[in-house]
Amino acid sequence: MELEQAEMVWKTEVTLMDTVFGIEVFTRANGRSFALTRYSPEDVFITDGQNEEDALMQHSVVLPLAVGCRKRREMAAGSEVQN
Repeated sequence: MELEQAEMVWKTEVTLMDTVFGIEVFTRANGRSFALTRYSPEDVFITDGQNEEDALMQHSVVLPLAVGCRKRREMAAGSEVQN
């Protein structure tokens, strides 16, 4: 993904599971958009959309799920998980 070929059009922050995350929305030259959140320097969530609103709407559904999965994995890494 080339961020240089996209223009950031919107930026906000949300709090999920007691952690603040930034959401950046970009528009490409072809009119399509995507939303981006950096969980860590190596872990980035990207959600594509038909336009800015669609990308943000899709991201608002995916982001809590992605964060929840990573938080549970981090908690499980510190203790033995029993089935």
